[in-house]
Amino acid sequence: MKPETVICPRWMWFALGGIAVVLAGWPQPTQAYITAPVQTIGQLCSWSTYVTEVRVEKISKEKGIIIYRKVRDLKGKYPRETIRHVFDLKNTPAHQGTGAVPVRPDETDWKYALDWAEVGKTAVVVALKYDPYGDFGHTYIDGMWYATMCPKRDWDLFYAIYSEPALLMRWHCGSPAQLVPGIEKMLAGKEAVLPVLVEGSKQELRQGRGKIKGLKVSLTVHDYNPQRDLVANWVDKGMVPSLIKSLKDANRETKVKAARELGSVGPEAKEAVPHLLPLAQGKDDELRTAALIALEQVGAESKPALPLFLAAIKEGDPLVRQSAIRALGKFGPQAKAALPDLETLLIKSEGADRMEIAEALVRIDSENKPALSILTAGLKDSSREMRIKTTEMLAQMGPAARGAIFALAEVVRNDGSGTVRMRAADALAAMGPDAKSARPALEAALADPRMAQRPEVLAKIKEVQGRLK
Repeated sequence: MKPETVICPRWMWFALGGIAVVLAGWPQPTQAYITAPVQTIGQLCSWSTYVTEVRVEKISKEKGIIIYRKVRDLKGKYPRETIRHVFDLKNTPAHQGTGAVPVRPDETDWKYALDWAEVGKTAVVVALKYDPYGDFGHTYIDGMWYATMCPKRDWDLFYAIYSEPALLMRWHCGSPAQLVPGIEKMLAGKEAVLPVLVEGSKQELRQGRGKIKGLKVSLTVHDYNPQRDLVANWVDKGMVPSLIKSLKDANRETKVKAARELGSVGPEAKEAVPHLLPLAQGKDDELRTAALIALEQVGAESKPALPLFLAAIKEGDPLVRQSAIRALGKFGPQAKAALPDLETLLIKSEGADRMEIAEALVRIDSENKPALSILTAGLKDSSREMRIKTTEMLAQMGPAARGAIFALAEVVRNDGSGTVRMRAADALAAMGPDAKSARPALEAALADPRMAQRPEVLAKIKEVQGRLK
């Protein structure tokens, strides 16, 4: 049977949670590996049988097939030279409910993966051999992690089943070429630093707009703790002088790339502000956007750009406008002049855009009740991804968002997602002493039988409970 016409095999339906007796016989770590990805990339590499660097050899965008050829083995010896990944929207079943793998591929992500695929591009495949059912794994391409299942032991055919945007924040968000040496260090028993997304959506990351920091990783780190493991920069601040020099290069692509990399340095690139300002006022739209985004990522140190951001929130270009909104939020009370325009945008906006505007408003004016109300409403959104994003926003805001403490406590107490509960607990910890009122909710969460199989959730809640004594 040709790969593009394969119907999801009966065993895969069992694996997805349809037949409890089969699931009961599976070791818990294997289920977690694919249905709820492990907490850290160190765990991923530790559990896996194979870690393989691969290169795109052939693509059939019409049939949804990418064929990779092995470049080299990083762990284990993968038994085939080629691997076929099938992105089959039509014949993959829909999500079956709690406990099941969210197997229906996201159409936007799969289009991104197939558009990304060009002969010669590299990726990293991390796979777990699980006889007799086949292989489980995760593959990283630029800006996307996607999960795979191999329906039979032919060592060749993998079905790409879902992607998880949160892995860009927890595992790696840079290029496959950056990931490979990091994995090599970990497998050698050393600590590595990998770039992860700390602000912005997966779409913004792919557009070169996401804020990136380094995350310390190793085989011995089994919990995601950004307070402990995030480091300020991915691009070293020592590169700032040479990047400033590149801003003056005759080649516009060199200037665009330099502006983006300066933005990834963050506040420690403040000496670049005077050099970015002229570009942010220029007529080259791409270069102007890159410079404005870089100034936004530098944050409060880019105060001379405040008038530019005040003007940019009225622009039609959504990329420029979103960067301006974020930048104004980082200026805090210094950006009070933007309140009327932001409040007007808040009324007109919806979805994730509305949440970002509300966040900026609360950062500028912590007593802005309509904006805080919108943020806390995001904690009840039906989308798990939106609830995670909301908890992260509130955590970044810290005490300024203390009006959300009660709502966060309810999330820790009742949310059906362990990941959302952990993020809400982190947000409560960021609120400081005011969050002591949430201790009863933390205690109730520790006693919740639904969390009995999520030790990492219980550990996080206990940690926050201890910090709020």
